[in-house]
Amino acid sequence: MEPVMEIYLLEKASKYIFVVCRHVEFAYFAPTQPNMLLTIYSQPEQSNPSNPTDGKGMICVWNTNEPSYPQRILACESQPRCCCFGPYKTSIAFAGMVS
Repeated sequence: MEPVMEIYLLEKASKYIFVVCRHVEFAYFAPTQPNMLLTIYSQPEQSNPSNPTDGKGMICVWNTNEPSYPQRILACESQPRCCCFGPYKTSIAFAGMVS
């Protein structure tokens, strides 16, 4: 069921400019709170100078109980490759970045 929820979340997220021309490269559900999901997005296929998020790595924090929008949108200077929540709380997220 998790892949179906991810597809639903991505369809709902398509109205957000930062996911236009990006795809999910990594997804992680919190083991202690399975309704919380982290997604990492690829770089856009084509750069758009008017979009301030182009060239930045993007991570979204989703609550699958409220899938109409991400809870948090994290912009990174480098491209993230993997991520996870803290071992006891979903209020902490870690990401491995490209150097």
